[in-house]
Amino acid sequence: MFLRHFKKKGIAKKIPIPNSFGVIVFSLFWINIILSCTPDNSFDSYQSRKDNLIQLDLDNLEFLNEANLDQFFSIAKVVELESLDSTFIINYDKVIISEERIFLLDKNGSYSVHAFDQNGNFLYTISNYGEGPDEYREIRDVTVDFSNSTLNILDFASKTIWVYDINYGQLVKKLYLGRDHYYSSFESQNGFFVISHGNNCGLLSNCENLTIADNFLKNDSSFLSIPKNLRGFDLKPNQTFSRHGNNIYYTELLNDTIYEVNPSEGLFSARFAIDFGHYKIPNEFKYSNANSSGTQLINYALANQKSIGINQCFVSDSILYFNHGLPELKHIFYNLYSREGFSFNEFKTSNLLLTGRILGTLKNDFITLISDEALMAMKQSFESKDSLIYRQSNPEAYRLVKDRNPGSSPVIVYIKVNFEKVDSK
Repeated sequence: MFLRHFKKKGIAKKIPIPNSFGVIVFSLFWINIILSCTPDNSFDSYQSRKDNLIQLDLDNLEFLNEANLDQFFSIAKVVELESLDSTFIINYDKVIISEERIFLLDKNGSYSVHAFDQNGNFLYTISNYGEGPDEYREIRDVTVDFSNSTLNILDFASKTIWVYDINYGQLVKKLYLGRDHYYSSFESQNGFFVISHGNNCGLLSNCENLTIADNFLKNDSSFLSIPKNLRGFDLKPNQTFSRHGNNIYYTELLNDTIYEVNPSEGLFSARFAIDFGHYKIPNEFKYSNANSSGTQLINYALANQKSIGINQCFVSDSILYFNHGLPELKHIFYNLYSREGFSFNEFKTSNLLLTGRILGTLKNDFITLISDEALMAMKQSFESKDSLIYRQSNPEAYRLVKDRNPGSSPVIVYIKVNFEKVDSK
C-alpha cells in the first residue's frame, strides 16, 4: 500500500516504499505565510477564526511499531461497483461519497466521471473529453454541490468549470475562469466555489493561493499571496481539499494546520494544528533562501529524516486521519472526543479488504478503494497451490474475486476504527 510519486513538470520519479496507504503527490507553496504552532508565526494573519482549534503533539501520541489492522479496524460495508463497457476505469483519482451516490474520477485514463448508487449500480458516465464546444479538454478536479444538485468539473486547459446535473449527468452550463491564475483543485458548497491555485504562477498577474467565488464566478476574491521566491516551485498537490458531508477541509505541505473552509461565508477556521515534534523542519531552513526549490526541500527532509508536512487528511464524525512523512508515510488516527490517538507506518493484517487506500469519509466510516489490479492479484493468490487456509481466512475477499475478470470496476470498502481495541495490541 505504500508507493510515492513526486511529480516534476510531467516527469514522475517513483520511490517504492514498503507498507503504505496509496499514492501521494507532494505540493509546496506559500511558506513565508504558512502558519506554525511556534510563537514566531501567528495564526492571526492567516485565517479568521480559531475558536474550535484542536492541537496535536505527535511526540505524545502512541506509536505502534507494527500495527495489527485486524484489531482496531473492522469492515462496515463492501460495495461492488457494477462493471459495464461504459464504466471501464483506468485510474482512481478521487472518490466522492454521499448517502445516495458514489462518484469516481478517472482524470488521466478515461477522462471521465462515473456515478453509481450506494449499492454499486451504475447510473451514468460523464465522458465529454475533446475539443468541441461542449467538451472539456482536461479534468483537473471534480466536486459536487448538494445544495443545488450539481456535479462540477474543473477544466484547467480551457479555464472552465463545467456544471452538470448531479442526478442525470447532463450539462447545465459552463463557467469561464480568468486566465490570471494557475488552477489546481477546488470544492463547492452552497453555491460557492473555493479554488486552490498552484504556485507555478510564473508571469501570471495573480499569484494567490485561494479564490472564493459564487456559482456565476462573480464577487470573487483572491487572497493569501504566494511569496515571490516560491513561485518557481514545480511540485503539485495531490490533495489540497478533503470533504466530510458539507464540511470542507484544506491543507498544504510545509503547513502544520488543517483548516475548515466555509466559502459561502468567506471564512477560514484553523481546525487542527499539528506539532510534528522531532519530525519538524526547523524554521531556519524552512524560511531561508536554502529552501528555494522542491528538490532542495526533499533532499533536506531525506537527509535529516524530517517531514515535509501533511500529505492527506480526512475527518469523519469523530475521528481525524492524516498522514505525513518522507520517505515513508506515518499514519495518524485521532479520536476527537477522547483526544487520544495512535500512529504507525508498519502494519500487518490477515484481512485483505483492509488494504485499500483511504479516499473519503461518510458519517463515521472511512472509505477505501481496492483497485482491479489488487483484486486480480488476490485472485491469483487464492488460486495458488495450498491456498485453502488463505481462502478460509478471507472468505469475503474470496467471494469478491473468485469469478472476477480483468478490467472490472473497483470495490469500495467502508471501514470503522475501533479505538477501544488499540490497547489490546
